Amino acid sequence: MTSIALSVFELNGQFIEWGDHFTQPRGLTSARWQMLGAISMAPQPPNIPHIAATMGVTRKGVLKQINLFVDEGLVEPQPNPTHKRSPLYSLTKKGQTTDQALTERWQKHVREFLISLVKPLEENPDSASAWNRGDVGCSRQCVHVGCRR
Repeated sequence: MTSIALSVFELNGQFIEWGDHFTQPRGLTSARWQMLGAISMAPQPPNIPHIAATMGVTRKGVLKQINLFVDEGLVEPQPNPTHKRSPLYSLTKKGQTTDQALTERWQKHVREFLISLVKPLEENPDSASAWNRGDVGCSRQCVHVGCRR
C-alpha cells in the first residue's frame, strides 16, 4: 500500500510539473489553471469556499489565486445574494479567452496522446507486449509538452 501511495504522489508531482509547462504560454501554473477551471466549469458563479471544496484546496490558497486573477482581469467579483461577504466569481472576456485557449490546447494534446497509444496497436495487433514493457506512450521522464520519444 505504501508503494501505491508513493507512486500516486510521484505521479501527482509529475502531472503538476507537466501542467506548469503546459500552461506557461498563457501565463498560468497548474494551480492557477485549476482555479480557472473550477470557475469556468461551475454551473453558476462560485464563491471562494465552493471553489476550495470542489478543488480540495484551502480557502486561503483560492483567495490568493482569485486576487491575482482579479488584478489581471481574468475574473470579476459579483454580489452574492445569499452572503454579502462572500462574493461570487465569474470569468471576464479575457478569462474566457484564456480558458478556451487552454481547453483547445488540452483537447489537442489528449487526441495526440491517444493516437500515440493506439497507433502501434493498429499497426501491429501483436504489439500488446509493448504496453507491458512500457514502450508505448511517454516515459516517466517525459513530462514536457511536445516531448517525443
